[in-house]
Amino acid sequence: MINKARLEKLLVALEGVKPRDFDMNNYVHSCGTPSCVLGYFASRTDLQAKFALTKDRWGSTFCALRGSDDCVDYDDPEVRKYFGIDSAQAEHLFGAGPENEDATPAIMRRKIRKFIDKNGAM
Repeated sequence: MINKARLEKLLVALEGVKPRDFDMNNYVHSCGTPSCVLGYFASRTDLQAKFALTKDRWGSTFCALRGSDDCVDYDDPEVRKYFGIDSAQAEHLFGAGPENEDATPAIMRRKIRKFIDKNGAM
């Protein structure tokens, strides 16, 4: 069962994000700033305490569990469990495939809202 409250926080994380600052193909831009839905969510410590954008010893930024040096992918079991979604749903919401290739923050907000409305409550 989806975790509606956590999924709705994705909508908050995307508020005010400019299309030029958004790219579903990467968690972060080369400068280390957030890029995709999960990247923006991980950067928001005011919304959650599970994920973080972390730098490795070479200076590359990636999405990780807070306090860990291990990269997490959008389809990681910890991500799926946190949001109460399965692998196909993770791909739909966070994947960089053709369906999200040219997505803007507004498109992803509508997509997430529709997903929440369709898939029920906590």
